[in-house]
This record gives sequence, structure tokens and C-alpha cells, in this order.
Amino acid sequence: MLPDKNAYVAALVCTLQNHANAEQAIQMKRYMKEQFDFLGIRAPLLAQLVKQFVLDHGWPTPEDIAGVAQYLWALPHRECQYAGLALLKHGLPESSEACIRLFEDIITSKSWWDTVDDIAKNIVGLYFLSHKSSDKETVDECVDLWLSSGNIWLQRTVVLHQLGYKDQTDEALLFSSIERVMDSKEFFIRKAIGWALREYAKVRPQRVVAFVEGSPALSGLSRREALKHVNQQARHVHQEEIVVD
Repeated sequence: MLPDKNAYVAALVCTLQNHANAEQAIQMKRYMKEQFDFLGIRAPLLAQLVKQFVLDHGWPTPEDIAGVAQYLWALPHRECQYAGLALLKHGLPESSEACIRLFEDIITSKSWWDTVDDIAKNIVGLYFLSHKSSDKETVDECVDLWLSSGNIWLQRTVVLHQLGYKDQTDEALLFSSIERVMDSKEFFIRKAIGWALREYAKVRPQRVVAFVEGSPALSGLSRREALKHVNQQARHVHQEEIVVD
């Protein structure tokens, strides 16, 4: 356990502030649509700084990690949230309840695609995959609650969390999750649907084609994104299967 989480966070923030770049901060804030303030630290340097900081100060323990992440999330500069994500990728709270609560906090606070997409794929996605057998009830309940929440960032997380699963993708879950939000008018939901289907199409292109063609409620954006890289052969095979049926 860290002797003082506040001191740990303060030391990390001091390290980041020592490498601030005002000119880059303006550019980065502009790129993120003026959503957040930045210190002006590019991703490669930020990764190096966090790595060296951990070598010097250690990783937060499971007892401390939620508090450290939440402290970092409360700070104004976006690099603090990025540093929090880097720490969370190394370790999470030990209890499922604490994990889910932490996930909801960081997804719904200071929400934007840059953090939410990273959380979806590299934190929530890996957590759900590793717990789908040992704690399936908790995972299923979380998915249902997030889809029903009305919060577009929780919904986007559910749609995207299987990115990278490849042949481990739970197709039924992917398709059913999309069906529950496909009528959304939100750009970030429609884009996420297309992205998730496009990634799954790399593994099961004909199944994605069948789903898209059988889902008239899908937006044009979702359809275009889903089938962007599906070759004509896969579409032709699907048409032949329809004729045979």
C-alpha cells in the first residue's frame, strides 16, 4: 500500500509539469475540439515519463489504484487522465464491485473518445474477457446496465469492448448489444457500431454481411463503416447462401 496516495499523485503530476510544452498544448487542445486543457506532452514522451516514474516510485497496489486513478481524473490536464490509464493497465482493484464502480467513474467523467475507446478495448475489454467464465453474472449484469443507462459513453464501451477479441468474440453479445442501440442518433454510437462490425468482419465477414443486410434500422454510417473492407467475394457468398436457403 502506498504510504500517501496524494503524495504519489503529486510527484507524478510534478514530473509531467516539468515536461510541459505550451505550444504543443495549444495544438493538442485544438485537436481535441477544445474539450480539455493539455500540458503539451506527446504520447511517446508521456509513456516514457510514466515508465520511469513507476521505476522510481513503484506501481500502485490493488488497494490504492482506484484512488490514484480518481485523483488523476480530477485534475484538469488531459495527460493526467492518460497517465491514470497507463497505471490501470498494469493493475485493477481486486473486487469486481470496485472494478465496475471505477470503470463507470472514469467512463462517465471527462468523457471523450480518446479515453473511452482506450478504456473500452484495453481495460474493460480485457477485464470482461478474463472474467467471462469466473464471474459471468457480474459481466452480463454490467453490460445490460450500461446499455440501458442512456449514457452514450457507457453504451459505446459495450459496443467496442470486444475489439481485439478476434475469434474469441462473443458474436451473440456483439449483435444483441448493437441491436439495442442501433436506433441511436448519436454519432459516437453509430460510428462505434460500424467500427465493431468492421473489426469482426476480419474474422467472420459473411456473418457481418448477413447481420448488416438483416438490420434495416442500422444507420448509413454504421453500414458503410461495417462493410468498408468486406470484399465482394464475401458478399457474393452470402447472396448464394440466401438463394440456397
